Amino acid sequence: MEPSCVWGDSSTVVKVALGMSSRRVKPSDIDLDHFAAEVAGIRDEVRVVG
Repeated sequence: MEPSCVWGDSSTVVKVALGMSSRRVKPSDIDLDHFAAEVAGIRDEVRVVG
């Protein structure tokens, strides 16, 4: 399992994925709110407005 977020607009297409170690990770072990906050920050940094 690899949590990921994908978005696109008129000038940017991006996929951000949370890398997982080789050990088994239960879905309940993943903090999706934290991951979403990190992705939002990345989106703000890479988005091309125009």
